[in-house]
Amino acid sequence: PGSGDYLLQPVYVDDLARLAVTAGASSKSEILDAAGPQILTYRELVERVANAIGRRISVIGAPLWLAYSLGRLVGWFVHDVVLTYEEVAALANGVLYSVRPPTGTTRFDEWLSACKDQLGREYRSELQRHF
Repeated sequence: PGSGDYLLQPVYVDDLARLAVTAGASSKSEILDAAGPQILTYRELVERVANAIGRRISVIGAPLWLAYSLGRLVGWFVHDVVLTYEEVAALANGVLYSVRPPTGTTRFDEWLSACKDQLGREYRSELQRHF
């Protein structure tokens, strides 16, 4: 969606769980950003995943409305929700990047290297998983 130049800080699920448990055990109320230590553009993230699984791709920008519409179309074919408007808006509004120090410790590249053989092998329906 868009130029793909917006920043992301992917957070590893175990880092997120640790953050949640620590926050839940605390008596103070605070807002925390769940953010990993590595900052990437969306375009870089997509290219790194493609490289890790051995795929050659061309990344092109598309207006946000078009990316969302295509996501809905794909969702119709697979009977799932592939991309929500809120996800597109979060990307475009830069809320997947934090100006605070990272709360996670696992770098995306480390996770990608460890999990690349499992990526893209099986489709998991978001709707079937939760409903």
